[in-house]
Amino acid sequence: MMQMRRRLMNTGSDIEKLCENPDFKNDLIAPITMDDFNDAMKNISKSVGKEDLKEYDKWSQEFSSV
Repeated sequence: MMQMRRRLMNTGSDIEKLCENPDFKNDLIAPITMDDFNDAMKNISKSVGKEDLKEYDKWSQEFSSV
């Protein structure tokens, strides 16, 4: 998905025009890189709050076998 998003951002074209590009398939099957992962990490929001994490940690300390 990152490759398609990059293509759309760089060209400003819509998906229909993008599909006409002969390199389109190659772009979609390109492997995900660490840069892709790092970019995604910059754009996501946390789904678990600090208080919840404290509760999970407390539970883990009490019931974990490790």
